[in-house]
Amino acid sequence: MVRAMAFNQARVNNLKPRDKRYTLADDNLLIMVEPSGSISFYAYIDRKQIHLGKHPDLTLRQAVRLKNTFVNQHYMGTLEVTKETFAEFVRGKDFTDWSKGTRRTHDARMAAMESTILPAIGKVKLAKFGKGDITKYKNARLAAGVLETTINRELTDISAVLTQARELGVIHHSVKVDKYREDRTKEIYQLTDGEIQALRKAATRKEGTAWNQYRRKHLGPIIDIALYCGLRTGEILSLQWGDIVHSGHFQEKLAETVAADGGSSEEGKAFIEAERSDYAFSVRGPTTKTQQSRLVPIGKELTKTLLHYYLSFVAMPNTEWREKMVERYKDGRAVDLLQGSVDMGSDHLAVLTLEDAILPEDKNTRIFPFGKINEGIKTVVKKAGLPKDVTLRTMRHHFCTHCLDAGMTLKDVKDFAGHASITTTERYLHSNPKRKFETYQLYEARITKQMGLTPAQRTT
Repeated sequence: MVRAMAFNQARVNNLKPRDKRYTLADDNLLIMVEPSGSISFYAYIDRKQIHLGKHPDLTLRQAVRLKNTFVNQHYMGTLEVTKETFAEFVRGKDFTDWSKGTRRTHDARMAAMESTILPAIGKVKLAKFGKGDITKYKNARLAAGVLETTINRELTDISAVLTQARELGVIHHSVKVDKYREDRTKEIYQLTDGEIQALRKAATRKEGTAWNQYRRKHLGPIIDIALYCGLRTGEILSLQWGDIVHSGHFQEKLAETVAADGGSSEEGKAFIEAERSDYAFSVRGPTTKTQQSRLVPIGKELTKTLLHYYLSFVAMPNTEWREKMVERYKDGRAVDLLQGSVDMGSDHLAVLTLEDAILPEDKNTRIFPFGKINEGIKTVVKKAGLPKDVTLRTMRHHFCTHCLDAGMTLKDVKDFAGHASITTTERYLHSNPKRKFETYQLYEARITKQMGLTPAQRTT
């Protein structure tokens, strides 16, 4: 008979023999007491007993160490040696260096860890960290009223710490971090035409002091980029003026892509000439979620917006730039525009191009030099009267959904959106409730006809 007990040396010393042999167990360690009074220690591994030694030749502490050695050698091939706590490892140089070099959101993630995760599990020894600690953390966060989706993001951070600790050889056991299942069938919020117009109007509204208007200058262009190009927030904030490339720079590359898909290079060029935008964003791999570079076309209206933004807030304040441009452009409309004698919204703007306007020294400058823009977007959403959960991500969803509605292929939308898998893109095939109900009405009419119902019968 095997009984569980909490071992300590005093209790082991006082074990008494019985008429029959009996065994006590705790955490893969067995203590077997014979009728003769002999006491032996065993490691219980994979349903096998491995003899460790006899009492009192072997103390309880020595037996536990030997048992741990056998267990770790059997399951992981090595013995846990670290005495670091979860918090000590997170704040240590090895993890910090990895996080800084790998995660673009390093500062935000570390701040979140310090405020929520470390106060709860920071004192747990890494060598003893187990699934029970994960369960306790989840239960505590739920009791505090935290949403399961938020807890899942925190569990992702915990998992990253444990994975790095194992890869760096600090620990040698793996801990499965089970997340809450999320409802993947939840409909993606769809912006209506009126909501998009209200959003853009709120972003470009001229109200308040001149200084406050200047501080909000970036919100309109950022929202337009999200709607026209579907870029992620981090990708938008990482854009540099040099990432805006003219068709001449990527025409050959696109033509080669068409040729690689079975068409000729000439066909590719003809397609580009007929369908291309004049400009595209060259989204750099290191700034993306998937680490893959891609080209995303910039529509003509967005091109005007970016040119207006560059002229108003980057170039025009630069006297030397204005003098260079006045000298370059002999067109009277350009001179009027550059000298500020006409409104930026007039057709005078058409004489300038982004390619010519952006100075070489501005190529490596970020278009929107901000660390985060969440609060600004929230303010715009509120002023537009939209639900508070509308974000730049909602606008990215809108881009993907309506690209497919417009007839774009799944592969093209995948490439433009920068999805790692086409499975992600396929989600947007069924994310437009209006389209689903419209197509259902077509089916309803068809099945009603197949049933042979007359118009009179259809109403009964």
